[in-house]
Amino acid sequence: MPLVFGLLPAYPNPFNPKTTIAYQLPKAEFVNVTVYDIAGRQVASLVNEQKAAGTYRLDWEPHTLASGIYLIRIKAGKFIAVQKCMMLK
Repeated sequence: MPLVFGLLPAYPNPFNPKTTIAYQLPKAEFVNVTVYDIAGRQVASLVNEQKAAGTYRLDWEPHTLASGIYLIRIKAGKFIAVQKCMMLK
């Protein structure tokens, strides 16, 4: 079981056509994982549900989006983290 909340580095980064996003929860929380473009517009909602404690991995495959920098944001209870990833086509 994880001891702290965390958003692990997306891999591969830069990516094409998909990247894997991993996060860890030391206790059950409602989790929201969203992706934003560099202008701050939400482009994907990947998780929006209650999750048990543990480590999770999900694949993001943005087929219709342009190359560029994207921001992955997780909110779980009071924990919030953001990281950059880059898609190259």
